Amino acid sequence: MNKTILHLAALFACLLLCPCLNLAMQGANCFGPNPMEFSFSGIDTAYPKFFFGDPAARSDLWGKQVMPVNFTVAFLGDSAAGTNANSVLNLVKSNNAHMTIHSGDFDYVDSPSSWDALVTNILGADYPYFESIGNHDCARWTVAGGYQELLYQRLQRIGANVTCLGEVGTNMVCSFKGLVFVLSSYGTSEPACYNFCTGCPTTLGQAQFIEKAFTAFPSVWRVCSWHKNHRLLQIGSKGTEVSLPIYDACRKMGAIISTGHEHSYARTHQMSSFQNFYTNISSDGMIHINEGNTVAWVSGVAGYDLRTADTALASNSWWAATSASGGTTAVAAGYGALFCKFNLNGDYRKSLCEMKTVDGRILDSFVMQSDLPDVLSPSSSSQSQTTVCTTGSDIELQVSSGGANAVETVAGSVTCSGASLVAGPGYTLGFSFLGLNLTSTAQIHSAYLDVAEEIEFGGAINWTLRAELGPGVAFACPSTGTLSARSKTTNSVSWITSSIDRWYEAGVYRSPDLSSLISEVLLNSNWSPMSAINIYITVESSSTQRTLNSFNRDRCQAATLAVSYSSPNPTYCSSYSIPVEVRNALVPPVAAPLSDPPIGQPPFAEPPQAAPADSPPVFQPQAQTPTQASPSSTPAAGAAPAAGAAPHAIPAAPTPVNANAPASAASTPTKSPTSAKTAPKAASTSGVPKHPALLGS
Repeated sequence: MNKTILHLAALFACLLLCPCLNLAMQGANCFGPNPMEFSFSGIDTAYPKFFFGDPAARSDLWGKQVMPVNFTVAFLGDSAAGTNANSVLNLVKSNNAHMTIHSGDFDYVDSPSSWDALVTNILGADYPYFESIGNHDCARWTVAGGYQELLYQRLQRIGANVTCLGEVGTNMVCSFKGLVFVLSSYGTSEPACYNFCTGCPTTLGQAQFIEKAFTAFPSVWRVCSWHKNHRLLQIGSKGTEVSLPIYDACRKMGAIISTGHEHSYARTHQMSSFQNFYTNISSDGMIHINEGNTVAWVSGVAGYDLRTADTALASNSWWAATSASGGTTAVAAGYGALFCKFNLNGDYRKSLCEMKTVDGRILDSFVMQSDLPDVLSPSSSSQSQTTVCTTGSDIELQVSSGGANAVETVAGSVTCSGASLVAGPGYTLGFSFLGLNLTSTAQIHSAYLDVAEEIEFGGAINWTLRAELGPGVAFACPSTGTLSARSKTTNSVSWITSSIDRWYEAGVYRSPDLSSLISEVLLNSNWSPMSAINIYITVESSSTQRTLNSFNRDRCQAATLAVSYSSPNPTYCSSYSIPVEVRNALVPPVAAPLSDPPIGQPPFAEPPQAAPADSPPVFQPQAQTPTQASPSSTPAAGAAPAAGAAPHAIPAAPTPVNANAPASAASTPTKSPTSAKTAPKAASTSGVPKHPALLGS
């Protein structure tokens, strides 16, 4: 294949991933609802927006196995400037890690040059150290000499061995030695973190980026890295700042999920649904990675401090191993990192992972097997003119100005400019969304309102949601009684939670399905496409208070409206030329010490799953689990229980067992695993017992 074809193929990958790069400097949204409607007329390669490696040097872009035997990757987060971080980086060095993925929060003192010097002094100036932004990195991220610029310079020093596409450290996919990974800013939405690409990373946009990234960059080993957590996917005090659909977007693409933020260690069982918290434990004791099953972990003990676990959260049934400085966890925490050896002893589908501490302990040990299909190599190329017409899609709209969210008090006073939207009993809240380009012929499959909590509150909510009929009229602020008096839909939707429900600071909460409201608006004779659509919340007198984030306080946590629809007529069409690849053979083996898949070996079959790949968008209450959950482990989603159903409760964990023992009688998926929480066996520095899954290998 010549260099010209390689560059054309790289352009196609760019078309898939960043269709509006040429519009980036003009303020276009790179994760827009209809990405194919943007014309692709060029690539902006200038720092700090987008970095591209040389496609001609990227043999692994086409699936060629270039992964060394026992290719070791260190996964860590939350370091700091000091002795502990130094010790962890020296642990990375002593374990001969080929590369490190750092999931946010570097030095905590806003000194990019000192942090980069620390990494360089211990690991080397051209050591492959990849970083996704954390909340403590925001203030010095985009400035001259900031973390992003120094990460970009490190990518340049690594050179032809790595190729990355996207925005450095925030919305980027990279391929290095056969490992493909996404570095994401999702959830890190503090005001100091603005200027990502062109706007706020949305749930829909990030899910689309993940899907397109792993489609354009195929590999049998894939990783998603971001900093923050969903409350139920950490064991400490963090709230929900990353939505479950993002976890599931990675799971559906067969990508391992690595996070930080909470200063403890926790690893799930094999998961077949995060939104429903389904586990899928394999009888062979390994975690099988495929498009439907994966594992997630929090590795946030790289130096800042060690924190106490929330007993209820740490006891949830999906945890396979936990470690913290206090609370009910299997093992006491220690500063360290998770080390995973890929291409284990020449088996390119196996990986052995060990959570190691600077004091010589191993807190967790497990084996993963990739069941993703073998990657094929291109044998011929040509150009094809392709026309794409879209008749259905998902769209996510966000409140786009301070005047587009308003609150009316019991006395009727309406304000738009406040930093908070108080949802007190008797209040009315309004949210206005622009850009819904749909007609009355569109079929609405689902619609959800997502809101972010500003201040932690507990107790039941009782809200009634309606939409404004016809085009939404702009809110008049200040005024009196103008929200409650609007003409609204006949249909309404109740958003009710249980008395034990608790909303946490910066947590994002999703309403029940509002499709009936959107459909009624579109059918109204006064509606016209691209008009504003206004959603109203009436807070009933029996409701406890919530305080929602407004656009003026944090525009990236302003309310969003997510709509899934189909239409009998194409909503837009786009024509473009792409290189067509004919892939019909596995890549030939390369010389030692690199390892390759055997020629002609078929892909592995997927294990059975407990839930469909496309699981519901919110955590649904389970009527068969009436046990009352503690408030600290209440799920973040705000869906109302079905009639007659008990409030959702987190199942209690059975007695912990040895994590190094193979799972028993778990050939079929279960909602609550038979070994819900396993205690990792600590090993001495003199040796580690061989993992059961590796016995006889």
